[in-house]
Amino acid sequence: MEDGSRRVVVDSHQIPVVRKIVPALGLGEVHDGPLNVSNDWRLRINKKAAENPDTGDDLPVEIIRDWITELGYEGLDRNVGNLIIATYALLDDRTWIYQTQVVPHPPELDRIVPGYGLRAVALPDEDTFTTALRRAGAVFGQSVSPVLFARNVSRLAAQVRAVAEEHRTAVGETRALLQDNAVRLGLEGPGGVDAPRLKSTKAAADLIARLLRTTDATGLTQELADAGYEVTDREIGAALKQAPEVLRVLRAQRDSRWSDLDMVRELAGRDDGVGDRARRLLDTVRRAANAHEEDQSLVPVLDSLQESAVALMREATRLAQAARPVEPAPPAEPTAEDVRLTEHGAPPVPAAPAVPTEPDRDARHPAPAPQDPRVGYAAGSARPPASYVVEPTRLESTLAATVDGLSADIRRFLTAHPGTRVEVTWQVIEDGHGETGAADRDEKETER
Repeated sequence: MEDGSRRVVVDSHQIPVVRKIVPALGLGEVHDGPLNVSNDWRLRINKKAAENPDTGDDLPVEIIRDWITELGYEGLDRNVGNLIIATYALLDDRTWIYQTQVVPHPPELDRIVPGYGLRAVALPDEDTFTTALRRAGAVFGQSVSPVLFARNVSRLAAQVRAVAEEHRTAVGETRALLQDNAVRLGLEGPGGVDAPRLKSTKAAADLIARLLRTTDATGLTQELADAGYEVTDREIGAALKQAPEVLRVLRAQRDSRWSDLDMVRELAGRDDGVGDRARRLLDTVRRAANAHEEDQSLVPVLDSLQESAVALMREATRLAQAARPVEPAPPAEPTAEDVRLTEHGAPPVPAAPAVPTEPDRDARHPAPAPQDPRVGYAAGSARPPASYVVEPTRLESTLAATVDGLSADIRRFLTAHPGTRVEVTWQVIEDGHGETGAADRDEKETER
């Protein structure tokens, strides 16, 4: 019946039941498929209402139930009486209320209890309803039957109000962030006042506020139809529906103190390829921030800003490193063969005690004196001896090389001279900037 007719199609399996009830109650006629609802009950109840003007525009269901009894329908089952009341509500285009408050949907028949009532409402004119219906679709994405009935007006108002409530906070915060960061985003005009995006966002926020101030369906419909802005309904709708996502990316930049955008702006001052790329990126952000959300979304631009900023910084770092003078290669890391393990080496290793021997009777051919095996090891080394130095500027690498090289050197020596004890020492190297006193010298010995 939402199309304005009083014709209802009944399921075939329900036709036998409907034929028993509808004609007997005077609600209409039933044929093989459609049910033609009669207007009789509308006339009867409205006549009773006219005879009782004190009831006003709101008719409590219990009063209507009494009138049905007075009209000769006594002893009806409660649900049967509720069926007559619900039919009258449809025929007379009345709105359901409960405790004086409008309810968005009619109650089920078995739930029509005392407290419910039917309200006669003033409807907007046809042009107003048509305009409101069109704007509801473009801005809020909502629609109902185009027939001007109270239930259609109420349904449209309820749907629009729900969407407005859902997006009110996001739209308001988006507008505030755009205004507060107008200069940073490159918005046009003082405080971004000339930026199309801010215009459509402001229009969405204003429309939401105006609609939520209304208290009834007709008032909301009238407000929706009358509101006028310098931007289109589609632009307002895009600003409203995308507000949660736009707010998300704006919040992310705000929470990071806009570091990504500031980094790109700093790189844009360079006079090279990095500067060119940074300036193009700033221009992309500026154009998206100014445009209506319907024309160009700001979401993907700000979502990818961090990745783009990091890529620019990496390229700038690479170019800076490439421009530095080439430093001489560090000396080759010492190996085990570079350690001097002699009595006069560095570090010094005390010689083994001499073993006394009997003098050779043949003075002309003296026997060779015993030699410390370490002397032979050092003399037999193919590489010149060298000490290990740990550089403070390259602590980890030089310390690791020292430990590895010294360990390998000692292992080689002990392999050639098993059972020999080795003492390892280290000391502070004095530089040319001052003397290192005895108290400042740090020595450590490890005996193995």
